Amino acid sequence: MIKNKIILGLILLLSACTTSEGRYGILTSRPTPLKYFEQNNHIIKEQITTSTSEGWFLFIPFGETPKLDNAIEKALQQYKGDYLSNVEIEYHTIRFLPLFSHSKWIIKGDVMSFAPNP
Repeated sequence: MIKNKIILGLILLLSACTTSEGRYGILTSRPTPLKYFEQNNHIIKEQITTSTSEGWFLFIPFGETPKLDNAIEKALQQYKGDYLSNVEIEYHTIRFLPLFSHSKWIIKGDVMSFAPNP
């Protein structure tokens, strides 16, 4: 009986979750006039994956709090793009309270550019 309660307590302290935050046609972290989307834009890189994450151990954080706009900007800077197209966003989290936690935004999609195709 006591063993079952201990196991149940440990299960309640350990949790993990992955959620799909949606699919988007166009996504950017920068202010962009709509007229730029009317041009013939080109794909820089298809099906990229980027993420931003944070972990903590014993309530001490390691890294910056993960933010969606940081993950988007990271992808745009890495591939020198202007916006993302055909985007899928996921949020992952795992916790073993009070010892450990890890949270992460994951972005998948195509990096696009407003500039003419080189």
